[in-house]
Amino acid sequence: MADMDSTVAAPTPVVETGLQRDFTKTGAALAALQAELSVMLSRGAEDPWEEHQDRHRIDELRRRRKELLIAWASQALTWRLRGGTVELTGDATEPDRPPRPTPPAPLGSSSSQPEIYTRPRLRRPDAARSSYDDEPSPARGRRVQLDMDHDRLIELLRMLGEPTTPLDSVERVRDELSGLTAGTSNARLDEWCAYPTQVQKALVGITVARARHLQDEVDHELLPLELTGDLDRLFSTMTGYSKREQPGFVFGLQRHHHPMGLTWLADARRWWADLVDFLPEPSVLSPERALGELRRRIQAGLGEEQILAQLTVALDAGVEAEDPRLVTMMDSAYEALRQEARFKHLRKAIRDARDQDEASAAELANPDAVLPEDWPYEGLVEGRTTAVVGGPVPEEARKRLAEVFKWAEVEWVDGAHPRALEDLAERARDGEVDHVVVLRRFVGEDADRVLIPICDDNAVPVADVASGYGVKAIRGALETAFSEFAEG
Repeated sequence: MADMDSTVAAPTPVVETGLQRDFTKTGAALAALQAELSVMLSRGAEDPWEEHQDRHRIDELRRRRKELLIAWASQALTWRLRGGTVELTGDATEPDRPPRPTPPAPLGSSSSQPEIYTRPRLRRPDAARSSYDDEPSPARGRRVQLDMDHDRLIELLRMLGEPTTPLDSVERVRDELSGLTAGTSNARLDEWCAYPTQVQKALVGITVARARHLQDEVDHELLPLELTGDLDRLFSTMTGYSKREQPGFVFGLQRHHHPMGLTWLADARRWWADLVDFLPEPSVLSPERALGELRRRIQAGLGEEQILAQLTVALDAGVEAEDPRLVTMMDSAYEALRQEARFKHLRKAIRDARDQDEASAAELANPDAVLPEDWPYEGLVEGRTTAVVGGPVPEEARKRLAEVFKWAEVEWVDGAHPRALEDLAERARDGEVDHVVVLRRFVGEDADRVLIPICDDNAVPVADVASGYGVKAIRGALETAFSEFAEG
């Protein structure tokens, strides 16, 4: 909601009345509320899990916004009935302030009424809206258990796959189309008809959004000509199903439609989040949710039985035993992992990580661990601002690394949280970071999806450290990053 400055229409100074103060106060509260709501909706457009976490606050903000709008309109109408005017002015490119009512012109005044105008922001009105703002999904705000075959829905969703992997190769595009085609076969569509209408609508929504992502947002060179027929059939199938079964209107089936969120891929992720919410245990199909719940249980100090039960859910959801985030979380529960044979790969990954940490700590404790005197990249490191994406690296090790590389400023970012990576990506895009160091000992594929592409697009070198966090490992990764940057 754009806020505007105001000008006093009366020719002589007038003392502000109580109604003016109330109007100004209400407008300011409304602007602050809308700002918070916009941030949450934009965040949810990129990450459905964030939207799921914020859903109760979003509902409360929307309810409060409606109350404030009614109060604001009532105050403005009361002022107009008293003979006053409300003039909306200001530059939409500058920070706005809420409008204020101008006092009524004195009786008998010949001054003309000012023209009411506004300069709206240049943005799509629905750019930050959820796909369900006009018709909220029953899965939002509260968990709803519908009468259906949940196992069959899980099977179908696994066939479709979670829409998170970047489609940056012909092979991935083929896999995406293959999953969508298999999930919308005639036999599968017969199963769709047995689901409640809300589920059918979400299935159509995620399929269409992913098809539009392929059509509009993926490099055309990655979509071979022989695959375009499959894409056309996919749109035709969804159009026919929607007309026949009428599960509800879905944006995307007409060519002029635009995404309801920031991108079609963001829309697909939101539909996925809603579909997963229909399941009794949503984290069974969401590695991120499963890891988040596991982290919560560990931090809450719950017993081994509950932690291992959630660990099983995480592995079933597709989290790899070698995932650095999982390895770090489960290190303290290593002995408990002996209870089941299926955890043996995780135990080995924990032992390997411990070996890496010991080697890194030993190297950093050695006073001879310094940069070569003739190191050609010293000028690109010394006195620079860097961010190190990692995990629980000991404080002494952090100080030692800052001392060796002579960074002017170094920020340690927790690589286990996608939101922290997104914040760092924004700072890299804004030129606030000279280079980034990614410690794979602690960081999973989120860095590849969230952080590194933004750094590449904005010419910020990324030192990708394959193992450990010692001087040699980081120095080698920096050398590779700087040399590739120079060649590029």
